[in-house]
Amino acid sequence: MKKLNDFLSDHNQILKQYDTLTALPNRNLCRDRLVSDIAAAEAAGLEISIILIELTNFKQINDTLGFQSGDRVLLEVAKRLADYADKSDTVARMGGSEFALLRIRENAAMHSGDFCNELLELLSIPIEYEDQPVHITASVGVSHFPRHAGDMNALFQKAAIAMAHAKQAGERNSSRIYAPEMETQAQERFALESRLHQVLERKELALHYQPKVDAFSGEVIGMEALLRWNSPELGTISPVRFIPLAEETELIVPMGAWALKTACKQAKKWLDQGHKLTVAVNLSPRQFLDKRLKDTVRQALTDSQLPPERLELEITESCAVGDVTYTVNLLNDLKSLGVTCALDDFGTGYSSLNYLKLLPLDTLKLDRSFVMAIPEDKNDAAIVRSVIQMAHDLGLKVVTEGVETRQQAAFLKYNQCEILQGFLISRPLDAQEFGEFLLRGTPEEWV
Repeated sequence: MKKLNDFLSDHNQILKQYDTLTALPNRNLCRDRLVSDIAAAEAAGLEISIILIELTNFKQINDTLGFQSGDRVLLEVAKRLADYADKSDTVARMGGSEFALLRIRENAAMHSGDFCNELLELLSIPIEYEDQPVHITASVGVSHFPRHAGDMNALFQKAAIAMAHAKQAGERNSSRIYAPEMETQAQERFALESRLHQVLERKELALHYQPKVDAFSGEVIGMEALLRWNSPELGTISPVRFIPLAEETELIVPMGAWALKTACKQAKKWLDQGHKLTVAVNLSPRQFLDKRLKDTVRQALTDSQLPPERLELEITESCAVGDVTYTVNLLNDLKSLGVTCALDDFGTGYSSLNYLKLLPLDTLKLDRSFVMAIPEDKNDAAIVRSVIQMAHDLGLKVVTEGVETRQQAAFLKYNQCEILQGFLISRPLDAQEFGEFLLRGTPEEWV
């Protein structure tokens, strides 16, 4: 009986200190080890890097491929981190999709930036799951002892603040080292999030519309609906600030439904005035995972009485990197309503060509990053020509966004790009301004 009790006691101790899935130290043991590392570092004059790593697209992988795929990803990440770390380092799973790495050594702070870049490169290697690659995106935050704090709680807190900044950067894989000014920014972010929960109730959201023109006739054939937030307390808030936050908090789902409903109603008003326009509405990665998405689109069309062929739904490549089968099925479901589908920001995501040939799309939107330097940059010009030709071979229309000069427009028109969008034509306009833009007719320079 004593042996059984001893075994159970040891087993319970293991459960208290180690993660049951990955067998890595858990949050409790990691925190204990940092306390010990601080004492050792103080005695020996060493430094400690506290590195927090969050898999930012883990929920998307779980939702599309299932929990078994999520476990497979966590196990592979744990293995990669453990293999890459030194024996003296602590690698821990803090919970969910968050890991930690503690490194104690001389000049730890000096080398942490390069180490994090190598870590992100290691994590960016796709994981094979059921014969398809699963891409991981990660955000990394770092704090240093004794530079940033002298106790365990403060060091983890500052690493978490740095990690939040990495997530807000809008990059797929990024790292940030704590800086004192991040504290103020973290407080501002909290205030922003608090107000974001009230935007629909307080009717602070608006849509602006950026025209899209036929490259050959100059006729306005549609517009992209773009979400804007005007806060009485904070003023006009850039989408770069609030869209990632809305995505992270899942507020993007009701906000996106509002945008879809509003865009359809406005497009129907212009249609009734004789303007045969197609409105394009963006679907965020989180919206794309919403099981009610098809019903939301159907309801927006029903309520507005907008003909479905006048609605185009735009997705980004990040929507498709999880489960291609899910993406294909959902796009086909949406298209069964009569709407069209476009791939936005083409060329900025993963394995663009592999996904492009599989997805049931109608339109490809070439990212502005390829347009900025044309026609002067020969490499970008060659890429744009090739993408337009490839899209046409696949039966897709091409929209180029970010057109700002007449030289760019002429180059795109010469290479048979059908639709142009950008500041050369117009900045995004509110509904009233867009209506006035339509009444002015086609500018002479577009004829």
